[in-house]
Amino acid sequence: MIGHYKEIFFGLLLGLAMWAADALMHTMMPPGSSEQQSALAEEIFSPEGPPLMIRLLYVSFAFVVGWALWRSNRQERVVLESECKGMTFQERIANPTTSILDRCNTLLRTSGLTGEALDIVKEIRNQAQQIDDFTKTFPPLLLIPGRNAVVRNSDWQRLFSRMPGLVSASEYADVLLGIVYEGWGDRRRRFDRAHQRVWNYDVLVERERYARILQAARKHSEPDSFGEVLEVGCAQGIFTMELARYCLSLTACDISPLACEKAAERCKPYAHVRIEQIDLTREKLSGQFDMVFALDLLEAMHGCLRVTDAADKLLQAVRPGGLLIFSGSRLPERMRDSWWSRRLIEGGDNHLACLLGRVDVRLVHRELYPEVGCEIPAYPQHLIAVIQKTTEWYGG
Repeated sequence: MIGHYKEIFFGLLLGLAMWAADALMHTMMPPGSSEQQSALAEEIFSPEGPPLMIRLLYVSFAFVVGWALWRSNRQERVVLESECKGMTFQERIANPTTSILDRCNTLLRTSGLTGEALDIVKEIRNQAQQIDDFTKTFPPLLLIPGRNAVVRNSDWQRLFSRMPGLVSASEYADVLLGIVYEGWGDRRRRFDRAHQRVWNYDVLVERERYARILQAARKHSEPDSFGEVLEVGCAQGIFTMELARYCLSLTACDISPLACEKAAERCKPYAHVRIEQIDLTREKLSGQFDMVFALDLLEAMHGCLRVTDAADKLLQAVRPGGLLIFSGSRLPERMRDSWWSRRLIEGGDNHLACLLGRVDVRLVHRELYPEVGCEIPAYPQHLIAVIQKTTEWYGG
């Protein structure tokens, strides 16, 4: 109860504190010629006349402030509750289902099952696959409370939605600040500070995106293993753990020493995973790999030269015939085709175009997450792409 209405309780406590402070001030004021000095208990519990009206005004004002805060945070609270329900759903259904599928596939590949035992394992696998398919469509619905966009948006959001100029200006300001801030300070320390924030990298909507990325990679790779893999920008290792199950060897790197420490701790059970600390804007990637994963990497860089240089380094790390798996968030629709976003290479669409600007690559897979019409509030739409490095020219 208190946690749900904490802003209102905060307002009441603030009002009572103002009441007590005003009472204390009255006891400290010198009395008039015909008045006696009031006791603090009397001022707090039995005020009269103007002091009572003023203190009631204080409490009313503080209550209104608390109520306004509660209203403004209500949508965020609903989303957080939905995410908690989604995590519970993931733990109770999705994770066991994935484990059942993996073990059934292992039995079918390695065991000499015949007859009725083989049929039972196949039936279990098919039913588990049906549950898994359902869970992949369920999380986005779970994370969107309400019946439609009008219901989901708060009064303030609906008010600002009627001011497209203000919304557009804030979006442009976000991109401009990122570009300006790129050249300031030590990048390692900046990303260390970012990873010190209380971020939840394990939210259900991100888990679903990771599953889509792995599904796209498996579709265009060898059936048994991804081979030797490099992940650039591994952050705290959430996706790294998922990826490790499909690799013969996995090298994961990040610019932040703090993120590398957390990823190394998380990936301790996997002996074939190696964590390195690399600044892609200043260092080269050593070696070549069957697959290179770059998720949410290029959007952390700003400026044409930086992005182009990073894209070249990523593609140089891919063996001929290998794959580069890319994912990045898109700019708002009104900004995607602007001349400055293309010139500065901002947004997932322009990052993908930059990666495809060489004659020795071709796009073999592209999808949007969430799909058009299934957008999730406060979550940007992402591009997921699989690029194959070839020795032929697939240009026009």
